[in-house]
Amino acid sequence: MLPLVRKLGGRSALGPAAAEGYLPRGVRRPGMREASGAERAVSMLVAKLAGRPFQTEIPVDAYDAVPPAPPIRDLRRRDDRAGDERGDRAAREPGPLQAMQ
Repeated sequence: MLPLVRKLGGRSALGPAAAEGYLPRGVRRPGMREASGAERAVSMLVAKLAGRPFQTEIPVDAYDAVPPAPPIRDLRRRDDRAGDERGDRAAREPGPLQAMQ
C-alpha cells in the first residue's frame, strides 16, 4: 500500500490495478500495446477454446438471475397503473391539491 501512496503523492502515472495492487475502478486508458486488438482477441479465443487460462481486458460484470413475473390471467382486471404519469389512480384517489381543499 505504501508504494501506491508514494506514487499518488508524487503524482506519478499509475499502472493497471493488477500490477499496482489497488482495486480496479473500470477506467481504461488508451495506449500502445505489443500486439493489435485483433491479435489479442484471437489469442484469447484460442486459449479459451483450448481450455487454457486467459485474462480479459474488459471484465464482464456478473448479474443475478431474476425470475420473470407471473403472467396476467385476465387483462381486463390488471392493476398496473400504466397509461400516463398518474395512471388510472386519479379516478380512485384524490391528488395532493384535492385533499387540501
